[in-house]
Amino acid sequence: MGAINTKQSKFKIKDLLLLPKLFLVITVVLIMWVVIVLSGPMFGVFEPDWAGLSPSLWLLMVSIFIGIFIVIDIILYATPRFFVDQSKLEFSTVELPEIENRNGKQVHEFTYPVGVKGGLLSKTYFKIKQNKIFRIRNLMIKKEEIWKK
Repeated sequence: MGAINTKQSKFKIKDLLLLPKLFLVITVVLIMWVVIVLSGPMFGVFEPDWAGLSPSLWLLMVSIFIGIFIVIDIILYATPRFFVDQSKLEFSTVELPEIENRNGKQVHEFTYPVGVKGGLLSKTYFKIKQNKIFRIRNLMIKKEEIWKK
């Protein structure tokens, strides 16, 4: 398995996730504008076309903008890799632990806390498949506590 390093990418995914927040702010401002456009003629303060367009056209435009924002958000969340410069991606390899064989069965192991070595560990085995076993090792007493004076 490899991990993707996108530190030197053209667009960072963190930057792309700021766009939905910007869209939300623009949407709130547009909705407030539509409320003002609709309330002006309603209270008799302004003429129906005082904002340059009729209130129904303002509602239509705001609806179209919100629809465009939603489509862009879906595209950003679904396909962020298209917005990263693929030529600058670096892959690093991860070394997998050796799989232990016990009685002709593969033993996959998980230790909690991760990376603990030494101490008193409880071991629990689960049969995954016919030829695979999962071993959970849980630290019960730290090695420092065992060797205290």
